[in-house]
Amino acid sequence: MSDPIVEVRGLSYSYETGPHAKGVLTDVDLTLATGELVVITGPSGSGKTTLLTLIGALRSVQTGRVTVGGRDLHGLDARGQEEVRKGIGFIFQTHNLFDSLTAEQTLHLAMELGSQPPAARGDQITGMLAELGLTERARAKPAQLSVGQRQRVAVARALINQPRLVLADEPTASLDAETGRQVVDLLQRRTRAAGGAVLIVTHDPRVIEAADRVVRLLDGKIMANNRRLAP
Repeated sequence: MSDPIVEVRGLSYSYETGPHAKGVLTDVDLTLATGELVVITGPSGSGKTTLLTLIGALRSVQTGRVTVGGRDLHGLDARGQEEVRKGIGFIFQTHNLFDSLTAEQTLHLAMELGSQPPAARGDQITGMLAELGLTERARAKPAQLSVGQRQRVAVARALINQPRLVLADEPTASLDAETGRQVVDLLQRRTRAAGGAVLIVTHDPRVIEAADRVVRLLDGKIMANNRRLAP
């Protein structure tokens, strides 16, 4: 069996310190194996997004152990965290697109930052935009796109460098039923082809139905970690 893409052991996290510390996560254990699409659910304030950002090296690990691709995140400096993030595809509810860049330019920039050789970019960008139904919007800037189209550009940006790990926070919230399912299928197909895994925070039943495993967080603790049974 191959090593896990993500391994979390005994992870606890608090905002602030001392008497004002507010515990967000408590003794969390979680593993993502190659090829898995895992969903995290739970009420607002349960620690879902905090867990996602810790795995994504967007926050520093305080207590416990988090490894991504075999690399321990505890104690990493800013440069080390940046190196880890380069191998992760992020999708957030806020699209974080540059207003001045078209959809096509956004993907070119992502590939440039990901050190993809120029010769490989054109066909990959064209194919990715086509898979997400954005061919006709390739030269449109965010202000010219609908909310759903902007979200699809964000998905394309996350996947264009074929990351082994994709972390997503409500990636289908602004998408209609058909497009949402297409995005989930694309996430699964692309990451599995790269020998990777997907971790999604969501309440969307379309995504939950497609998951290999559903993890439920409550008050910063994992209350359930169940493999979803096929209908």
